[in-house]
Amino acid sequence: IYRSGFIRRAYYIYMKHLVKKYATLGIAGSTQAGISLFGPKWNMDHRWQLIKYGINVDHFNKVVNKETIRKKLGITSDSLIVGHVGRFSEAKNHPFIIDVFSEILKIDSSIRLLLVGDGENLIDIKRLAQKKKVEDKIIFTGLRHDIAELMLGAMDIFLIPSLWEGLGLVIIEAQAAGLPCVLSDIIPKEADIIPDLICRIPLSEGAKQWAKKIINFYDMKHRQEISQTKILSAIINSPLNFQTGKKKLESIYSK
Repeated sequence: IYRSGFIRRAYYIYMKHLVKKYATLGIAGSTQAGISLFGPKWNMDHRWQLIKYGINVDHFNKVVNKETIRKKLGITSDSLIVGHVGRFSEAKNHPFIIDVFSEILKIDSSIRLLLVGDGENLIDIKRLAQKKKVEDKIIFTGLRHDIAELMLGAMDIFLIPSLWEGLGLVIIEAQAAGLPCVLSDIIPKEADIIPDLICRIPLSEGAKQWAKKIINFYDMKHRQEISQTKILSAIINSPLNFQTGKKKLESIYSK
């Protein structure tokens, strides 16, 4: 395993070298992605461009029946749901999510955690939830294609304590659904479209402080709801609207 991992890493480094040397055009989806792909001075090279990938706002411009969606998931209509969408991989920091949720339950045992996604670490996270005796309060949905409906109908607050992110497209989706978002401070701020919905916390503060801030942030934002019309308008007029990025990409390929 070590050798195969070493070979993959060496191949990746070699390919990056070839790209930097011979490519005539390179596209990054965020500033952080540009640094990772092309180096810290990437924006000094005319070959490299920034085209932010975005979301299809139409998916979030709908009315959903929350009671129906929650019923299918086995969630009561009055439960407070902490949601997360992401691949079960190291970057998404699921062990910390379980730790935070364990602390949340100490504050309010009626709260539930909705984890959407699949991945290589799923079994390990389920085992961790069992070890901490919180598995019966977590809904694992697996891979889903109705993310907008789940965010609009099942989630109350969104949690994403990632160890690293190129941009964090799912954060844009969560904002489009009007969800207060609690995220790690290493996630690029380019994903922040509705600042009033964003709360950033250093991972160094630990699970207990995260749990308290999640509850407090939800309570505050629950009393200060932002209209969905205003939210969607802001995303439509931002570089993170899928149509904006699509037009830029089409213009490149049409040359």
